[in-house]
Amino acid sequence: MQYIAELVESKQIQQPQVIAGSSIGAFNGAILASHQPFSTAVDTVNKLWELLAQTKILNLNLSAFISYTAKFFPQPLSQSIQLLLKLKAPKQNFTSLLDKEPIEKLLRDTISKDGLLGGIELWVAAFPSLNINSLRDSIGFPILDILPDAFQDYIVDLASSTWKVQEPHYFCIQDFKDNEDDLYKVLLASAALPLAFPKQEINGQSYVDGGLGDNIPLRALAKNDCTHVIVIHLDNGFIQWNQYDFPEKNIIEIRPQKEITTTLLDFSQENLATLQQRGYEDAKYFLDNILRFSTTVQNTRDTLNLLINSTKRFSQDSALS
Repeated sequence: MQYIAELVESKQIQQPQVIAGSSIGAFNGAILASHQPFSTAVDTVNKLWELLAQTKILNLNLSAFISYTAKFFPQPLSQSIQLLLKLKAPKQNFTSLLDKEPIEKLLRDTISKDGLLGGIELWVAAFPSLNINSLRDSIGFPILDILPDAFQDYIVDLASSTWKVQEPHYFCIQDFKDNEDDLYKVLLASAALPLAFPKQEINGQSYVDGGLGDNIPLRALAKNDCTHVIVIHLDNGFIQWNQYDFPEKNIIEIRPQKEITTTLLDFSQENLATLQQRGYEDAKYFLDNILRFSTTVQNTRDTLNLLINSTKRFSQDSALS
């Protein structure tokens, strides 16, 4: 994003008019959308990731871990442990292995509701999560019962996304001006990585990580008037969208020139600094080539127009009559 901000500052490209993101891209997109000008927004994103490198934000959810391991104990003991856990913490979430509180606090501290509602139009993707109890009752799948709750949810959501049982849902953040809780829930839902973080309920439907269904949410922009779209990839794998679905949009892709081998949850300062530098180099490589080509095409058009106008003036010169 840093290089894109530099191009915006130098007026070589326009500031983004719409932002769309899935998973961690929804968090980054929310920061970019809620801070102005764009260069300030990018600085804020960079500072947030520096803060993540210094803060212990990924904490084990001990209750969920105990609940998970108890599944492998003899049934009477397992049931007793589960009962004790629920009596001790009746509202505790037992399906996510990481504590949700740090990331929720960071989100609310970093991204203001007013900033979002008054900022750049923002779309995020979230994936509808099936009700595991209803699924078990309807098709009968006893093997799920021997797995921990977190893994049961994960298998169901993964199967749902793989077999296209559910389609991703696209939320426009500005639609939540009257409901602050749901506004933040949408962002949390888009990054609710199964097993790691709990699903979020919005309007009676549970949602998980948008990347399960669409990690390049171009469809959120399908009916938008934007003509040029910059897609930032985290890998250099297969093409994950069909160009024919977006005939009126010029799509520019920025892909890693080198494979990213670290895990998605590695927030160490060294890893983040490396990824930021590589992101800058990747953006510069792809966008510079496109800008040079665009400049060449524009110069050719200008030269051709000049030649046409000169020819018209020359043909109309009275001295030639």
